[in-house]
Parts: sequence; structure tokens; C-alpha cells
Amino acid sequence: MQSTQNKQFRIGCRNGYLVRRLCAAMNSFLADNPDVSMEVIYGDHDELMAMLHRGEVDMVLNDLRHENESTSFENIFVEQIEGMVAVSNRSPLAEKDTINVEDLAHYPCVLVASEKHQEKEKLFFRMIFHTEKNFAVAKDLPSALTMIVNNAGFMPMVGTIDAQDFVGNVTKMLSVRSAGEPMYIKYYAFYNKEHVNDDTTRIVKSIVELLQ
Repeated sequence: MQSTQNKQFRIGCRNGYLVRRLCAAMNSFLADNPDVSMEVIYGDHDELMAMLHRGEVDMVLNDLRHENESTSFENIFVEQIEGMVAVSNRSPLAEKDTINVEDLAHYPCVLVASEKHQEKEKLFFRMIFHTEKNFAVAKDLPSALTMIVNNAGFMPMVGTIDAQDFVGNVTKMLSVRSAGEPMYIKYYAFYNKEHVNDDTTRIVKSIVELLQ
């Protein structure tokens, strides 16, 4: 019997993006495309964009920052998701359902970031949350959520589903407000024009449509 090798499609996904949403989109696509297999690599913002630049992933789901404006990258808008933070249900903040971004300044911020890129991640989130406290950095999302359960501060999240999936009802998700209005994170699908072909473009657009 002759064996056939599936096309491998590699997705880089920003730490904190909704895992359940991505898995559902992948499952729908793979059901109609049995000749494709997919791998998901999670990482921080800069780590994933560097991998895309080197051709180590075919597509990246990431938030848009100024440094993404490379002539090598194409991007497609995926969705706008309300910004949330996770806190321990024993935290004084857990008495709230929403919180003003200014009120987070006095609490430590828990981040998921690689050692190489954590300083840039700290700078980015310091600008958003104006935090005056130290950052606690974890290597992955389960480790970060463990810190939250230990009441180490707050952690930026996207939506409520994933935190509840990891740690049940021991965390509380708060909607973040700025000047009384919800804060949003815009996610894009990036691909590298220097490493792209028609098949890659087709898969990227299909995944984006399933995520929207």
C-alpha cells in the first residue's frame, strides 16, 4: 500500500487567544480537508512574528502592533474581542464585574512571555494598564493561571472561556474599561509573502472565515 503524506500547516497563536475557538475552526476545516494536518505553536507576540519571518510557521494569530508593519507580512482582520483580566476569586477585585484600567495600576500584572521577549511584553502592557507594580512572568498559560489562583495579581485575558476551562470557578474574569468604555483587542491573521503559495493563502483565508 502506498502511503500518502498530509500537507503540514503550522499556526502560531498568541498566548491568551481563545483556544476553544481556534480548535473549533481547525476541526471544521480538517473535516473537509483530510489531506491537511495542523500544528499549533503558542508563544508571545514577538516570538511568533520572528518565527513567521523565518518561515517556521505558515500563519500567525496575533494582535496588531507598530512593528508588525513589515513589507514581508500580509494580514487579514479576524475579530475584535473584549479585553478581560483574570483575578483570584479571593482578590478584593473579585467583588467587581468590571474595572477601570486605572484601578489596575496598583496590582502586579501576570504575563505569559518567553525570557527573550519579556521586556518588550512588559513595556507593551505597562502602556495599556499603567501598572506601577512589578510584573510576574510565566512560561505558559497554566503556570500563569496558577499564579492567579495564588492571588499574585491580575492577568490579561481574551474572553472568559479559557480561564474557566483551566481553573474552574477559582478565578474571576473582569471586563476592563477605559474612560467608561470597554477595551478591545483586535486580532489579525498574518502570513509571510516570501514563503506563501496559493494553497497556504487558501488555508489562511478558510481559517479566518471559520473564526469570524
